Formats: sequence, structure tokens, C-alpha cells
Amino acid sequence: MKPTIAADFVTPFTPLCRYASYTVAAAVALCLAIPSGYSYAPALLSLCSFPILLIKRPHLRLERSDWLLIATLLFYLVVSASISAYHHLPSSSFEEPSRFLLTIPVLLFLLAYPPRESYWWGALIVGTLAGGAMALWQMFVEDRVRAGGFMNPIQFGNLSLLMGGLCLTGIGWARQQRHATLWWVALAVAALAGAVASLVSGARGGWLALPIMLVLLYLGYRRYLPKRTLALALAVLAVGLVVLYFTPQTGVQARIDRAVDDYQDYSAGVRMNSSVGMRLEMWSAGTRLAVQKPMLGWGESAYGQKLTGMIDDDRSRVIISHYDHVHSDSLDAFLRRGLLGLFALLLVYAVPFTLFARKFLRGGVGDTYAVAGMILVASIATFGLTQAFFRHNSGVTVYLFYLVVLWAYLRAAEQRTVASYVKGANADGSASALAGERLE
Repeated sequence: MKPTIAADFVTPFTPLCRYASYTVAAAVALCLAIPSGYSYAPALLSLCSFPILLIKRPHLRLERSDWLLIATLLFYLVVSASISAYHHLPSSSFEEPSRFLLTIPVLLFLLAYPPRESYWWGALIVGTLAGGAMALWQMFVEDRVRAGGFMNPIQFGNLSLLMGGLCLTGIGWARQQRHATLWWVALAVAALAGAVASLVSGARGGWLALPIMLVLLYLGYRRYLPKRTLALALAVLAVGLVVLYFTPQTGVQARIDRAVDDYQDYSAGVRMNSSVGMRLEMWSAGTRLAVQKPMLGWGESAYGQKLTGMIDDDRSRVIISHYDHVHSDSLDAFLRRGLLGLFALLLVYAVPFTLFARKFLRGGVGDTYAVAGMILVASIATFGLTQAFFRHNSGVTVYLFYLVVLWAYLRAAEQRTVASYVKGANADGSASALAGERLE
């Protein structure tokens, strides 16, 4: 049985915990609401965390899993920076790997000064609702073909779907709160808003993550939800997805059918200029080019004449020449940084997912954050199959910041559990000693 966490074991809301709570909330609430809203609060926390840690020198109580997560981030940094230096790339090429280094002091700061959980979930609700409202405004007021918020429609749709999925993981946390019904209703409505924003963005590649999210949510909730409730929720969700698919106004059926037709045409040798056709052409050319320099890749020189030279169709060659990526994180890493760079990227997915999964399998009060962490990693890895997610500032920033935030919440929950056991044991010991004295 899970231990009960009393209010006595909640971390005191010190000024630094308050600062951590505010910055985490701002990062999530503003993610889709304003231009570059995903970046301001993480940058502020990154700049302040190192000097604060240096001055305060808090006792962090790091465990093996913390060090493994830090080592994974450092490994990606070292590999990416070293290969960029080997290819004599400009300083701008170090921007992406440098974020992995800047994330480490943020992780340590959040472990030392855990933010309040309600700030995360409340801000997630606000941010996801803002994304949904923005999407509906752009579609029905501005009359856009695809909603994109303040970023690329694909990034916008993927992030909206991710935030909606994370809202669903929070229902387990909401059940234990004072205003449980209000919390879970707000989280459910926000999750719906995230799904709507994803649909009207037309980001089909992101929809591949939906089955994975649902499986992880099922594994997370089957522990304590009645089977009938879980079955009813799955049935309602299935019906909702079917309705969305067959409702012409959503455009879901049209985009899925078009993707299937484009793939069949490409397989039959027909070259087309659709997004599916261009991706398949890029992946084919990129794979053939990558195997020519498999160890350390081509660097940024892979793009341009080298990549387009692998393409036979003249019209496709002109269109693809405007891209500086191949719409796939794994192939982009293989192409630019070789097998070593690809291995570093896969570790950035595999290690955090494994750490969250191990915590989940052990069970405990941090289950909600373990499931949220698995959904975060699995979703972004899936997004990266059809989109160069890490080539966008929004992609790498959201992944790294949400990753360390969820890990910090999980570790804080574990420490509160230990504190509850210790205090309970001390209380039992004191009561036994007092009883002994009375008998004497």
C-alpha cells in the first residue's frame, strides 16, 4: 500500500522553492501562449541556478539514477560538440548541444529546491487551454488552413498533443487534492483542448504518438482505477476519435487518407510534391548519403548540393534544396554526426525513459510523474521520426526542461516518502520508550 504523505512532510515553501515554482509555472503556461514563450523562464532559471547553487551549496543527496541522467546529458554535449569541432562548424552549431549543459544546473537546482506540484499542473492547464484557444481562433476567425500558433504548425501541433497527454497523467494527482473534482475536470478539458489544437494543426506525424500515450496512460491508471471505469474511459475515447475522424470539418480523415495515397503513389514510382512524398525522397537520399561517412557524418555540408545530388527528380531537388534538415531527428543525427551522434541521441531517449520506467515499476507516490516522464520521452522520440524536432529551439528546450522538471518532482516525492517513514518510525520509537518508562 502506498504511504500517506501528510502535510508535515511537504517541503517548506522557502523563497527559492517559490522562485522555482514561479519559473516552472511560467515556462509551461507561456509555452504556446506568446511568441517564444517556451524559452524565457527556462533561460532565466538556467542563468540563476548555477550561481545560487555555488553560493548556497545545498545538500543534494544525489542517487545513482541522478548521476546517470546527468552523464547522459554530458555525453550528448561532448559527442555533439566534438564532432562539430571536427567538421570546423561555426559557433552557431554549438547552440543545440550547449542547452544540454545548461540543463544540468537547472536539474540540480530543482532537486535542491523542489517547486510546488500545484504550480506545474495549474500552469499546464493554462498553457494547454491557451494553445487550444489559439488554434480555434486561427482556424475560425483568421480562417487559416492550418493552426500554428506562434511557431511552425508541426511544432505547435506536436507540443499541443504532448501537453494534452501530460494533462491526462495529472488526473491521478488530482484525485488526492482538496478540490479533486475541480482539478480533474480542468485537466480533462485542457487535454481535450490540446487534442483539438493538434488536430487543426494538421500535424499528422505527431498523431503516431497517440497510441503510445494511451498505452502508457492505461498502464498508469490500471493500478488504482476500477476496471469498469477504465473500460468506460477507453470506450468514450475510442468513440471520440472515430467521431473526429468521420467529421469532415476536422480534416483528419482527409489528411490521413491523403498520406496513405501519397505513400502508395511513391511506392509505385510516382514522384509528387506533397509533404509525404518530400519526406520519403529526403529519407531515401539522406540514408544513401549517410552510409558514405558512417562514423562521424558530414556535418552541415551534408545539406545542399550533396543531398540534392542524390535525388533524380528535378522538381523534388529544387524543393528539398531549401531545407537544412531531413524531417527526422535520427536520420539528421546520423547524417550530420554519424553513428556516434546517432548513438548519443538514442541515449538521450533511452536512458531517461528507462529511469522513469524503473521508478514506475517499483511503485510509489511518484507514479504520476513517472508516467508523465515516459509519455514525454516516448512522444518526442515519436515526433522525431517525421520531424527534426531537435533542430527547433522549441523542441529541444521543451524536452530538456520538462524532463528535468518531471524528474525533480519524482525525486521530491520519493524523499517525502522517506521522510514520512522516518518520522513514523521515530514516533513509534518514542511511544514505545514512553510506554516502557510507565511500566517501570
